Amino acid sequence: MERSKRFIKSKTKGFKKIVAIVPAGTSTKFFRSAKRRRQTLSLDLLKDYYKEISSFSLEDRINIYKLRGDRADVIVPALQIILM
Repeated sequence: MERSKRFIKSKTKGFKKIVAIVPAGTSTKFFRSAKRRRQTLSLDLLKDYYKEISSFSLEDRINIYKLRGDRADVIVPALQIILM
Protein backbone atom coordinates (compact mmCIF):
# COMPACT_ATOMS: atom_id res chain seq x y z
CA MET A 1 0.00 0.00 0.00
CA GLU A 2 2.86 2.38 0.73
CA ARG A 3 4.27 1.80 -2.74
CA SER A 4 0.82 2.47 -4.24
CA LYS A 5 0.49 5.61 -2.15
CA ARG A 6 3.87 6.91 -3.36
CA PHE A 7 2.98 6.11 -6.97
CA ILE A 8 -0.37 7.93 -6.75
CA LYS A 9 1.23 10.94 -5.09
CA SER A 10 3.89 11.13 -7.81
CA LYS A 11 1.28 10.99 -10.58
CA THR A 12 -1.06 13.55 -8.99
CA LYS A 13 1.52 16.07 -7.88
CA GLY A 14 0.45 19.54 -8.91
CA PHE A 15 -3.26 18.80 -9.08
CA LYS A 16 -5.25 21.12 -6.81
CA LYS A 17 -8.23 18.84 -6.24
CA ILE A 18 -8.59 15.13 -6.88
CA VAL A 19 -12.10 13.73 -6.62
CA ALA A 20 -11.24 10.04 -6.96
CA ILE A 21 -8.72 7.58 -8.29
CA VAL A 22 -10.41 4.38 -9.40
CA PRO A 23 -8.69 1.32 -10.85
CA ALA A 24 -10.19 0.48 -14.25
CA GLY A 25 -12.84 -2.23 -14.26
CA THR A 26 -13.28 -2.02 -10.52
CA SER A 27 -15.46 1.07 -10.69
CA THR A 28 -17.78 -0.67 -13.14
CA LYS A 29 -18.17 -3.53 -10.69
CA PHE A 30 -18.95 -1.09 -7.86
CA PHE A 31 -21.66 0.59 -9.89
CA ARG A 32 -23.20 -2.75 -10.84
CA SER A 33 -23.07 -4.02 -7.28
CA ALA A 34 -24.59 -0.80 -5.97
CA LYS A 35 -27.14 -0.88 -8.80
CA ARG A 36 -26.39 2.79 -9.42
CA ARG A 37 -24.96 3.18 -12.90
CA ARG A 38 -23.41 6.53 -13.80
CA GLN A 39 -24.03 8.02 -10.40
CA THR A 40 -21.73 9.09 -7.64
CA LEU A 41 -20.94 6.54 -4.97
CA SER A 42 -20.49 8.13 -1.57
CA LEU A 43 -17.40 7.54 0.51
CA ASP A 44 -19.57 5.93 3.20
CA LEU A 45 -21.04 3.50 0.67
CA LEU A 46 -17.55 2.56 -0.56
CA LYS A 47 -16.36 2.05 3.02
CA ASP A 48 -19.34 -0.19 3.74
CA TYR A 49 -18.75 -2.12 0.52
CA TYR A 50 -15.09 -2.58 1.44
CA LYS A 51 -15.96 -3.89 4.93
CA GLU A 52 -18.49 -6.28 3.46
CA ILE A 53 -16.55 -7.66 0.52
CA SER A 54 -13.22 -7.92 2.37
CA SER A 55 -14.85 -10.12 4.99
CA PHE A 56 -15.38 -12.88 2.42
CA SER A 57 -12.88 -15.39 1.10
CA LEU A 58 -11.82 -15.30 -2.54
CA GLU A 59 -14.12 -18.22 -3.31
CA ASP A 60 -17.05 -16.53 -1.59
CA ARG A 61 -16.45 -13.28 -3.51
CA ILE A 62 -16.61 -15.28 -6.74
CA ASN A 63 -19.84 -17.04 -5.76
CA ILE A 64 -21.70 -14.31 -3.86
CA TYR A 65 -20.81 -11.35 -6.07
CA LYS A 66 -20.53 -13.33 -9.32
CA LEU A 67 -16.98 -12.05 -9.86
CA ARG A 68 -14.45 -13.57 -12.21
CA GLY A 69 -11.48 -15.01 -10.33
CA ASP A 70 -9.11 -12.29 -11.52
CA ARG A 71 -11.57 -9.57 -10.41
CA ALA A 72 -12.35 -11.23 -7.06
CA ASP A 73 -8.62 -11.31 -6.40
CA VAL A 74 -8.02 -7.58 -6.95
CA ILE A 75 -11.25 -5.95 -5.78
CA VAL A 76 -10.21 -5.65 -2.12
CA PRO A 77 -6.81 -4.01 -2.85
CA ALA A 78 -8.53 -1.80 -5.46
CA LEU A 79 -10.98 -0.61 -2.83
CA GLN A 80 -8.09 0.05 -0.47
CA ILE A 81 -6.49 2.27 -3.12
CA ILE A 82 -9.74 4.14 -3.71
CA LEU A 83 -10.28 4.67 0.01
CA MET A 84 -6.66 5.75 0.50
